[in-house]
Amino acid sequence: MNMSPRKCVAMGLLVMLGAGTAVLTWEWVDRQYVAYSSRKKIIPMNEIFLLNETQISELAPAAEMGDGEAAYKLYQHYAFAKVDLAVARYYLEIAAKAGNPRAKESLRVQALNRRIMR
Repeated sequence: MNMSPRKCVAMGLLVMLGAGTAVLTWEWVDRQYVAYSSRKKIIPMNEIFLLNETQISELAPAAEMGDGEAAYKLYQHYAFAKVDLAVARYYLEIAAKAGNPRAKESLRVQALNRRIMR
C-alpha cells in the first residue's frame, strides 16, 4: 500500500492513541507532519504531548480554575506521554465540564467503547 506522508502520520497517531480515544483533525496532523519533517529526525509520537515541569505548574492551576484547554493539555500529557490514566481521566473530566469539545467527544467515545466491550 502506498500512502502519503500525511496519511502515515495520521495512521501512526491512530495506532498510538487507540481507535476512538482521541479526536484528530487533518489540520492537526498537517501541523505535526510539518514539525517532524522540518526536524529531519524521527521523534517518538508520545513527545507530541510531553509537557515540562514549568508547563505543568502553569497549566494545573488554570485547569483547576476551569480552563478547559489547560485541562485538555494536561489530559493529553498524562494519557499519552506519561500514561497515568487516573490523572488523565481527572483532567479529561475537568476539560469536558469546562466545555472543551474535544474532551466531550473523547468522553463520549470512551463511554461508547466501554459499552461495546461489555
